[in-house]
Amino acid sequence: MDFPTVSELKEQLRITNEETEFDNILATDLGAAKGRVLAFLNRPVVEALSNPSVDNEIEVNESIKSAILNVAGYSFDNTNNLDEEMIRAILKSCVGHLRLKSLR
Repeated sequence: MDFPTVSELKEQLRITNEETEFDNILATDLGAAKGRVLAFLNRPVVEALSNPSVDNEIEVNESIKSAILNVAGYSFDNTNNLDEEMIRAILKSCVGHLRLKSLR
């Protein structure tokens, strides 16, 4: 499965593909959301597993895709008023079961 695209984020936000004025902001929010999700998971996330796979490597799945889209959508809708607790709640809800705890 692939990481989400700007088109998928626009679909979730009910923005048509013809409305391009927000594309740069959406791409930035999508990239930042992907970074947050990957940091939260604390493990390598890839679009396709390699053979042999890296320790703890996980393939993009519906939960990861949903987390990225939800965090990006929340960030876009609340640009001037982000609530970090809400973002953590989204992450825990969508991908908390996939998270690896630190080995420290």
